[in-house]
Amino acid sequence: MSKESKESGVSQESANFNKISKKTPPGEVTKNSVLSQLQQESDELEEENRKSESKIAKLEDSKSQLDSQFEEVKADKTKMEAQIAQLIEELAASKRAVEEKKQLNDKNVTKIREVQKKLESLAKEEKEALKKQKSLKLDLKQFDQTATNYARKLSSMEQNKNISHSPQKATMSAEELKSKIQEAEKELKTLKEVLARVNDKNRMVRTQLSTVKPYYKEQSQLETLKAEEEKLKEDLEAAKALQTALQIKKDGDVVVEPV
Repeated sequence: MSKESKESGVSQESANFNKISKKTPPGEVTKNSVLSQLQQESDELEEENRKSESKIAKLEDSKSQLDSQFEEVKADKTKMEAQIAQLIEELAASKRAVEEKKQLNDKNVTKIREVQKKLESLAKEEKEALKKQKSLKLDLKQFDQTATNYARKLSSMEQNKNISHSPQKATMSAEELKSKIQEAEKELKTLKEVLARVNDKNRMVRTQLSTVKPYYKEQSQLETLKAEEEKLKEDLEAAKALQTALQIKKDGDVVVEPV
């Protein structure tokens, strides 16, 4: 109760007391004054009580609202924790996928390098084989010319042999004819040996040039592997981008702790 209210109450009480004192005996005036004061205090207490009850009702309403907000915060916290757990799981899965693709990419890179080395070796072998082929072609041409010459000589010797056995033109002695025949047989033997060497070299060339054919197969395989490597690089970059996005999203979440 304020000071002014008390002073006002006292003044009113004095006025009432003066009025009563004029009409009633002194004993009655005192009793009525006390009752009036008690009634006034009772009214003031009731007013204070009503105010207190109103405040209590407001406080209870505020408490109810706070309880509701607290439950919402708890629900949000549970939801956010579940989202964080899911993000962590997705991040782990993304890391595993990135690692698997990296390992696969490393294997392909190793395989590509092995194929490249093999191709380089095959290219050298092809170059050597083509060089030998060129040399052998020259040898074959030379041997063909030699064989032609020997064939001509042999034909000439056969003609001379026939002439020497002719009764009308026996111009050679037996010793000369025998010597010519032996020379022709020797040259024929040499010719056969040369032809055998030519055939051997031809076989060798075919064997050596057979290494050229796989070169094209390896080249195709290399191109396929390079295409796979580019695809894996793209997948790897996409996985890294996803991992970064998940990390940013995870770092941006705020967990609200209950009070």
